[in-house]
Amino acid sequence: MKKFIVLFFLSVLFSHSVYAQHKYYFSSKGQGKENGTEAHPYTSLQKLSQLKLQAGDTVFFKAGDKFVGNISLSNINGAKDRLIIFTSYGKGNCIIDAGKKLMSFIFLLLA
Repeated sequence: MKKFIVLFFLSVLFSHSVYAQHKYYFSSKGQGKENGTEAHPYTSLQKLSQLKLQAGDTVFFKAGDKFVGNISLSNINGAKDRLIIFTSYGKGNCIIDAGKKLMSFIFLLLA
């Protein structure tokens, strides 16, 4: 029975680390000490392009904020059953405004 309990906890621990997800927060109003948490969100869309997004990760943009710039993603590794989610946090929408370039558009991220 002891072996079963130890194996059970090891399997739970192992499966949790395999499917660990990260949450990254962004706000256009910086507070300094940016580390991507909700308390200290990243302020630059450039930081998003530096992240290595994995299956199950979520990227949150602060509702009511407007980000000006482009999102460029190249280091992403999603999976059909574990998507990478882009959404907003707080009440309302977030706008990502890429300007008036040929391939630009405005995202309205709904909470």
